[in-house]
Order: sequence, then C-alpha cells, then structure tokens
Amino acid sequence: MSTTDAPIVRLDMQSVDNSCALESQALIAGPPEARPIPDDEQKSQLAASEMQLWWNEGCGSTGYKHVAVLLVKWIDELDDLKCGEEVYRLRDVFRDSFHYEAEVVELNIATNVDIQLSLHFTTFLKKHDGQDTLIVVYYSGHGSHEKKLETLTLHPTNRISDTNSQTEHNWQAKAVWEKAEVHLLENAKCDALSILDCCFAGDVHKGGIMDDDRTYQLLSAAGRQKPTNRPGPRSFTSALIQSLMGLLEERQGRPFTTLQLQNRISQQEHRTRNPPFLWHRLKRDERMIFLSPLAKRSRKNSLDNVEPSRAFLTFRIALSEERLNEKQVKELGKGITQAAETSGAPYCR
Repeated sequence: MSTTDAPIVRLDMQSVDNSCALESQALIAGPPEARPIPDDEQKSQLAASEMQLWWNEGCGSTGYKHVAVLLVKWIDELDDLKCGEEVYRLRDVFRDSFHYEAEVVELNIATNVDIQLSLHFTTFLKKHDGQDTLIVVYYSGHGSHEKKLETLTLHPTNRISDTNSQTEHNWQAKAVWEKAEVHLLENAKCDALSILDCCFAGDVHKGGIMDDDRTYQLLSAAGRQKPTNRPGPRSFTSALIQSLMGLLEERQGRPFTTLQLQNRISQQEHRTRNPPFLWHRLKRDERMIFLSPLAKRSRKNSLDNVEPSRAFLTFRIALSEERLNEKQVKELGKGITQAAETSGAPYCR
C-alpha cells in the first residue's frame, strides 16, 4: 500500500454528473474486457492523476518505504532475442537512479520452468512482501497467447520444435505466466506492478477481485493480439527506460503515476502506433501506483514500526465547482492530515 509519515488519507473526487473521476482509467483495462479510451477522456484522467499527486504532497506522503524489482529473463544460451543487455540496463535504472532493490533471475530447462518461475516469485515475495511496499516484476522474452486456455505462454524462442522438445535431461522451454502470477493476485500483501515486454502481453486479461486496499497493475508492451519490437532502439524496454529517466528528471524526485508512465511511453516515436496498455488486475476502480526515487537506507530501517491498517474512514465533501486547483488540493490535504493528527484517532502512519 502507499505510505506516508502522516495519516493515510486518500482523495476520491467525483463530480455529480460523473464527468470527473479521480481514480478512473485512461488506456486502462481490467476484467472482463479492455476498451480504448478517447483522447479527451485520457487527458481528463491524466489531470486526475496529477490531482492525486497534489493531494499526496499536501498530506506529506513520501511514497512507498520499500520497493523491490524482480527482472526475469531466459539464460543466454536459450534466448534468441538477446534481451540481456536491455534487462541489465533497466535493472541499473531501478537500482542506481531510483534506489530500489533490483534482482535479475534467469530461466533454464534443467528443471520444470513453471516451477522455477513460481519459485522465483514466492522467494521474492517471502523476502520483500509487506505493507508500505511495492513489488515490481518485469519479464523480457517471447510470448504467445494460448486461445483455448486463455493464458500467456513465455518462451525463449519462436521455434516450436525447440519450445516443445523435452528429453530425459531437459524440460520444455516454456512457462505459463498465470501460474506464477497467482502469487501476486492472491498471496501478496503489498502493492504490485508487473511489466511484460513480450508479444501478446495484452492478452493477460483474467484478473481477480480482492476486498482489501492493495492494488495490482500490469503494464503490457502492447494491446491484445499485438506483437512488440525485439530488443533495440525501437523496443518497449528502451522506451520504458527513456520514460523513467525523463519523468525522474522532469518531476525532480517527486512521485509520478503508472498512468503518467504509460502515457509517456506512448508518446515515444516508435510506440505511437503500438502503445502500451495499463491494466487493473484486481478490480476496475483501483488507485494508481506511484513511483519515485527512495532515499538510500537499509531495508530494516525502512520497514521499522510499520503499522497494519485494520479499518478505513471515508468521507465526502460537497463542492460548488467540479475542480480544485493545485493550492486548494494541497491545503485541503494538509488540513485534513493535521486534523487527524490532533484528533487522537488511532490512525496509521
């Protein structure tokens, strides 16, 4: 969940005619069906995410206390796309520029690949899962859509004979994304973001419904039934790296949303005709995930004195106008935060 050193307070602003919703979607999809969003609505939702950032600043939010990134690739001997150079460049961006913990793992065929992938997920969750934490999972490689099973299969080559071959000593070189993703959908306590740079990544559309306050989003390199470019200047990962660094400089260390990241990638020269999609994986109306650089500090210190959230207080304020400006939003967030601090209520920090 998103965290703050002040009381956890969220803004959910909506006009009476439903024309301005803070936590709705632009090029965002979720179960059961995706839908393209018109340009005017996309602009409206980008403005809404900016308002959420103002609110967080007013409340004194510092973002997540801990962010960990798991980057998944195939071993070089199997990977005919040669994704390694881009994967390690992305790892360095998360590790060195955002100060996230970042780890690269490789899939091989010495053992069952589905078990390998699930084990990587569960091991990573065991190490990093918790409140006030964001876990990012990234995959680069081939992908294909299994229409009968409605699943995404990950593999290191498009040669069917190589992917499906199995010997006494080697397993089939493929894994089903959904078999591992279930741990992010059902077993994690933290917020989660998956990033898939593979063909048909947009066909991962079966999500889940959870009643708790966590959020899980998936950023796919392209929409449904769409391929994506191989590693190189035109690739999704190259656009992702450029967009992360561009937003980091532009925001000067302040948070930005996954929606703003998706929009920034879509504006890259080689991505305009095949833009990425952002999907809600748990429910339709989730809050956004915020990314920002962390201060350099140990994991132990970052998670000290984390208090679990056991209940939430929601209230609505009637407004005479549909929109608030930056100063109004920040002052409102600041005032409500101060009121919570002085009220004696057992709020979570």
